[in-house]
Amino acid sequence: MIVLDTSAVIEVLKGSQKGEKIADLIGADETAVTAFSVYEMLVGAKSNEIPKIEAFFNSVRILSFNHIAALESARLEMELKAKGRMIEKVDIFISSICIASNSRLITLDNDFREIENLEVEIV
Repeated sequence: MIVLDTSAVIEVLKGSQKGEKIADLIGADETAVTAFSVYEMLVGAKSNEIPKIEAFFNSVRILSFNHIAALESARLEMELKAKGRMIEKVDIFISSICIASNSRLITLDNDFREIENLEVEIV
């Protein structure tokens, strides 16, 4: 399964060149987003953009933050702190969901490179 983070969803919805590249990377694979990306997209959206965003979310699987992801995120945060390489907490949560679900993450955010054991594609 492929998980798109918020930056990737934005590009797909814009239909940009990066969005087209992301669509090519997805191919026929099952596509998902995390509940955190749903939140980020809707909070940052203009009212006229919401129907398009909701239609997109209805076409993909939404992954929740469960107890397995919580344990993984705690481990990741402790590891990053020990290395002095902290990233945004929501990125830790997204990473932990991907690791817990054995999924590949597609993003435009280089911070995800800091996460060991995360299969990530930076566009």
